[in-house]
Amino acid sequence: MSAVLVPNFISRGERSQNPKEGTGGGVNVGSLPFGLLDVTPDPKIRKRSVDASILRAAERDGFTPLQARVIAGRMKAEDSDLSVRQRVLPRIADLDSYHQLPDIDIAVDRICTAIQGREIIACVVDHDADGSTAGAVMLASLVDYFGMAQQDVLLFNSHRMKEGYGVSNAVVDRILQHHPLPSLIITGDQGSADHDRITRMREEGIDTVVTDHHEIPARGIPQDAVAVVNPARADSSFADKNVAGCHVAWLVMCAVRAEPINRGHLPADAPRLGDLLDWVALGSACDAVSLSKSINNRALIAHGLKVMNARRRPAWEGMAVVLGKKDAYSAPDLAWRIGPRLNARSRLSEAMTGVQFLMSKDYDEAVRLATVLEEDNTTRRGIEKEMTATAMAIAALQASSDSPAIVVCLENGHAGCHGITASRLTEALGRPTMMLSPKEGEMGVFTGSLRTAAGVNIKQAMDQVVEWEPGLLLSHGGHHGAGGLRVQAGNIHLLQELFCEAVLLQVHPSQLHPLIHTDGELDASPSLAMVDELAQLEPYGREFDPPVFHGQFQVLSARVIGADKTHIKLSLKDRYGGVTSAIWFGAIKTSVFRPEPSEADVPVAAGDMVNAAYTLTSNTYRGNTSVDLQIKHARKASTSTS
Repeated sequence: MSAVLVPNFISRGERSQNPKEGTGGGVNVGSLPFGLLDVTPDPKIRKRSVDASILRAAERDGFTPLQARVIAGRMKAEDSDLSVRQRVLPRIADLDSYHQLPDIDIAVDRICTAIQGREIIACVVDHDADGSTAGAVMLASLVDYFGMAQQDVLLFNSHRMKEGYGVSNAVVDRILQHHPLPSLIITGDQGSADHDRITRMREEGIDTVVTDHHEIPARGIPQDAVAVVNPARADSSFADKNVAGCHVAWLVMCAVRAEPINRGHLPADAPRLGDLLDWVALGSACDAVSLSKSINNRALIAHGLKVMNARRRPAWEGMAVVLGKKDAYSAPDLAWRIGPRLNARSRLSEAMTGVQFLMSKDYDEAVRLATVLEEDNTTRRGIEKEMTATAMAIAALQASSDSPAIVVCLENGHAGCHGITASRLTEALGRPTMMLSPKEGEMGVFTGSLRTAAGVNIKQAMDQVVEWEPGLLLSHGGHHGAGGLRVQAGNIHLLQELFCEAVLLQVHPSQLHPLIHTDGELDASPSLAMVDELAQLEPYGREFDPPVFHGQFQVLSARVIGADKTHIKLSLKDRYGGVTSAIWFGAIKTSVFRPEPSEADVPVAAGDMVNAAYTLTSNTYRGNTSVDLQIKHARKASTSTS
């Protein structure tokens, strides 16, 4: 995989005379100095600060000291007036009302008119898991719950590589080629920034109802949309700004269900849409919504898991076969096992297979489609591994030169794996990251994905870049944690320079390093009881991260495992005398220069004393269940024993 290294950060006073000369002048990874790029910096391990008032309130609400410590490290008293128990373990009855959403009455009226008039409705959704689940929610609601004919409800989801993000012109072209034309578009997880395309459809006689959760652009909402239902609007009374796009789509469909009942067109006991919350839970978990500030997200994911584990939907039976899963689904399964497989198809080609899997009608179809997604995910992982190895070498050079942000351009990179690779670099280097590669079908255009670190607001940074250099980007969008863009190849140097400057407006360079937050040391040896205590606080996710602890251990044994020989199986003795098994995935580092691990690369050995950051898990083998540690990072302590 060939690569281009765009220059490191140049201050504005040192800007070259011609910063738009293109990506020429970069270097191929093969010419980079050996040794400099093999090592990523060790993360700093920092104990979380604890909100003392939350800690006391959690203990008063009946949480154990361990649970209270975890909660108080993730929630702030000023974020809510609710009790700690209501915030951590909310009920469905605690959800914010859809009546508080902007334009909800207008949206409901237009959708109900289309249903009653037997109009053709097109659901136009994003290609990721949030968009796919939003599409499934809307399709099932309109057909299965509201009685529309299957042929009158269309689904369009964008092609990640060919059509890009949002309701793009390419997507509109496909819509306008459909016969007969839909008279109503309902977007899912997009639309708030698609002013010109919505106007274009309006000129063709097509109305648009936007359901979305992304930030509103500076120019405001699309004025030619019939309604823009988005809690991120400044005039929104919906207090929770942290919900996913599929969540908004579900709320709109819930409001649509209520209106025919009010008009007498549906019986009062018509089925509710709670059985669709498994999809909402999946889309929300995959979109990394806040699980600290939002009781809505916590309630819907927890309830959605109950729906999923009832196994009434063939999709979950089919996925269980592929995963070899016999126990209940958990929140980590949503984000780390099902989500990547659902997204893999859209990263490689089209996203429709993912929606078809979610809506599988029977077990055989579910297994077949889950198998397709699994094969796609295997392919995706291979591409990602190669991209990450190449990109990490380039990124490490930039980080060693104190660049405040990482900007990597891979000439043969795969746009579908940009985001994942950017996340890997961000985690390893602790800097906001931009991954770029040529845009399929657009000569001279590069597409990019961005991921945040150190609290940098990606959308604000990109908006700042555009303010400094209007027209520099062909398009861009996103939110606090992530974003996407398109840029002419000749503007990449300047883009990197300005992105680095924009990052420095938000953070000090001293904040830019990899970091592991922990919940401190345990007060006793790890146990299954602790695992159970922590499981009671699920779901974990963004801003309510899975608990991580740190401590010092004596290594009793260490052996290399795994097909690629990069993982280590350990037996560790803690300071209380307890002995626990542990696994350290990716402990042995490889690179494009040293693709094969060697014994010399093993970081610890029997007899070493190590300081480790770890999570607690349970492991069942031959009917026996024990507590295990998953090591996130470890380094040798200053002393060892023989």
